[in-house]
Amino acid sequence: MKKIINPDMPEIFAYEADYRKIPRKYLNSSIPKGRGSIKWQPFMSIPEQFENISEYIKAQNKIAMPSLDNDHLEFLNDQLSLKLNGNKRAEITYWKNGHIFSIKCYMKSVNKLEGILEVTNYSKNEFLAIDLKSIIEIN
Repeated sequence: MKKIINPDMPEIFAYEADYRKIPRKYLNSSIPKGRGSIKWQPFMSIPEQFENISEYIKAQNKIAMPSLDNDHLEFLNDQLSLKLNGNKRAEITYWKNGHIFSIKCYMKSVNKLEGILEVTNYSKNEFLAIDLKSIIEIN
C-alpha cells in the first residue's frame, strides 16, 4: 500500500510527489514563487565580459576549411560545368568564416578573374556570390 503524501487533496493527487503534476488550485498558495529569471541578472552586470564570453562560444563552433584532393576538385569542376551549362538545379555546400553552409540554387555565371560563382535561389529573387575555393560539394 502506498503512503498518502497529500491527505487534503482529491484521491487522484493524494499519492503524487511531484508538485508540477498537481493543478495549482490544490497547492498551498502561501508557498513563495521564487525569483524566476531575476536571479541570473548579476551575470550580465559586466557587458564587456558577457560579450567576450559570447565571442569565445562562437569561436569554439568554427571549423577549419576542409582540404580537398585533386580527384575531388576535378569532380567539382565537372559538376560545375554540367549544372551551369544545363541550367539545372544544384545544391552547393561551401565553407565561409569557419562554418559550412548549404544552398539550393541555380548557377548563374562564373567570374574566373575573381574566382566567384554567382548563384540565385529557386525563386530567382536572391543572388549570392560564392568563392570558388570555398566550395566543398555540388549535387
